[in-house]
Amino acid sequence: MAKANAQLAQFHNKNISLSSIDDTCEDEMVAPTIIQSKHDESDEEKGQRESVIAVQDKMRVQETSSSLRKSMLKHNRASLGFGSRVQSPRNESPIIVRQESVDQQVTVVATLVTRDRDGDDSAALRKKSICLQKMLIALCIVFCVIIAGVAFMLDNSRKETASMPSNAYTEDLTTENLSINPSTPPSNLDIFSPSPSAVSKPSSPNIIWPRKWKLGTHADIGVGAGSYYTWNSKITVRNEQITNEVEAFAYIESMNSKHPQNPIIMWMITPPTSGFVGLLAHRLLFLSQNLDASTGKGASGFVQDSADFLEITGREGGDVYYQEENSWRIMERCDIGIGSGSSFENDASITIHEKNIATEEEGYAFTELFNLKHVDNPIIMWEISWANVSYRAHRLKFFSNEAAGNEYANSEDFVNDAVDFLQQTHREASNSNNVFYSIA
Repeated sequence: MAKANAQLAQFHNKNISLSSIDDTCEDEMVAPTIIQSKHDESDEEKGQRESVIAVQDKMRVQETSSSLRKSMLKHNRASLGFGSRVQSPRNESPIIVRQESVDQQVTVVATLVTRDRDGDDSAALRKKSICLQKMLIALCIVFCVIIAGVAFMLDNSRKETASMPSNAYTEDLTTENLSINPSTPPSNLDIFSPSPSAVSKPSSPNIIWPRKWKLGTHADIGVGAGSYYTWNSKITVRNEQITNEVEAFAYIESMNSKHPQNPIIMWMITPPTSGFVGLLAHRLLFLSQNLDASTGKGASGFVQDSADFLEITGREGGDVYYQEENSWRIMERCDIGIGSGSSFENDASITIHEKNIATEEEGYAFTELFNLKHVDNPIIMWEISWANVSYRAHRLKFFSNEAAGNEYANSEDFVNDAVDFLQQTHREASNSNNVFYSIA
C-alpha cells in the first residue's frame, strides 16, 4: 500500500512537471508510463492503478491534440516557404529544413466594387484614359477632314486643267505690282509675263474685251516679222500641245478674259509643213513692235500681208483668226505724266487720278466702263504710274486747243515723244511704265 502511494505521488509530480513546459518548446515523443499489475494486488491497489492509468490516458489525449496542432502549423509554414526547426543535439546548431512547395488550389473570388476606395487612383487613371481616347478620336476626325479638303481641291484643280489644254509656259500672265519706291521700279520686261498656266474667269465681271473674230484663209502669221518675237511670250505665244481649233479657242477665250489689257489678237493652228506645229498666237503688244512693212498696221493688215507673201512664194498657209477692230496699243518704257502730261492734274475733264487702282487689269476694266459712260470725252491713254503705283489717264479733251492740242495731233504722237525724251535722259529703264493708248 505504501509503495502504491509512493508511485502515485511520483506520477502526480511528473504530471505537474509536464504541464509547466512552454508551448514554444520542441515536441518530443514521451512514452506513457505503464504501471504493471500484480497478481496479488488488493482491490484498493487495483483501483489506484486504474485511476493512474485513466489520468495517463487523458494526458496522452491532450499531448496528441497539442502535437497535431503544432504539426499543422509547421506544415503551413513549410507551404509558405519558411523553414521548420528540427530537433537536433544540444551541442549542434539547429538545422533549417526547407519543405517542398505544395501546390495549392487558389479560388479567385470577384468582388463588385461600387465606389472607389480611399487612396485608390484608378478612377483618375480611367478618366485620363477616356480623355486621351477622345483626343485621339478628335485628331482622327480633323485629319480626315483635312485629307478630304485637299482631295477636293486637287479634284477641282484637275477639272480646271482638263477643261483647258496644258500650256508649254509655266509663268503667270498676271501683271506684277509696281514698286512704290520710285528709285527701283520694275523692269518693263516683267510687266507682262508668259501665258497663264490655268484657266480662270475674268477678275471683274464688268470687264469688256473685243470678241468679234474674223477669218483669214491661206495665211501664216509665223512668217516674216511673225517669227521675230517667238522668244518673248508677252508678245507671241506658242503651244505645241494644242492641235485643234476648238481647244485653241477655249484657251484664248480664257486667257483674254483673265488678262484683257494684253489679249491675243490673232492666232492659228500651224500647218503640218510648218517648222512648228501647234497653236501660234500674237498678243496686243505685238502691234507695237517693228513689223517691217506691216509696222503700224492692225491685225487685219498683218494677216493680209502674210497671205500675199505666201501667194508670191507659193507656200502653203492655213486659217487665221484675228480681231478686225482693236484701237488700243501698248507702248513700253513710256510715261504720260511728264511734260504737258503733268499740266492738267487738277482738271478732271482732262486728267484723271484713281489712287485705289493699282494693277493693269483693274485699270483696263475702269477704262472700259468709264468710256461707256463718257462717249463724248473718253479716256484715250492711261497707265499705272511707277511713281505712286496708281492709275493716271488723259481724256480726249487733252488734245484740245486749251490743252496739248497745239503740240500733238493724237495719243500716238504724244507717247512716241515721251519715249524719246526718256531715252535721251537715260530714264527709260527706271522711270517708265507701260502706256495703253488708243489710235481711234
